[in-house]
Amino acid sequence: MYKKTQDCKEQLIIDLVVLEQAHKDNRNLYITYIDYRKAFDSAPHSWFIHVLQIYKLDPQIINSLQQLMKKWTTALHVKVKIHRIMSDPIRIQRGINQRDSLSPSWFCLALNPLSYLLNITNYGFGIHSGNQEMQRLSHLLCMDDIKLHAATKSQLQELLRLTQTFSRDIKMVSGIEK
Repeated sequence: MYKKTQDCKEQLIIDLVVLEQAHKDNRNLYITYIDYRKAFDSAPHSWFIHVLQIYKLDPQIINSLQQLMKKWTTALHVKVKIHRIMSDPIRIQRGINQRDSLSPSWFCLALNPLSYLLNITNYGFGIHSGNQEMQRLSHLLCMDDIKLHAATKSQLQELLRLTQTFSRDIKMVSGIEK
């Protein structure tokens, strides 16, 4: 696990602390959940390459990955009784392969700029130790799920607007129906 990231158990503990503080101190807490629809499949290759450039990866690595992406294909396999039918290769023009070992890390990198934007708003729920605010929690990210936290309805609306704008800009669609 990477430093300064949370797995599911850590996020549940953070949720418990936030809910207990909101209840104990009788403070408002506004939360919304966002699930990206077909998250690994939706962002354009150009965004994934741009993110690698933002993080100043070696240009040769970026170029190699860019060239590999141009060759990504998939095929459909259908088995009918004893016969197997296979489609011609289908070019993958968007997204990254969820089963590839590099993809989860690459996907998290692709959403890091959103995390940064949410953090610099100074919106969120203040987590206290005694009378002192120790941390302001605006969001939790877990792969293709985002949970936004705010102290007021207007803060939550602004965090949501920022998330929607960023998501639209990188061509990702939230699965609101979930």
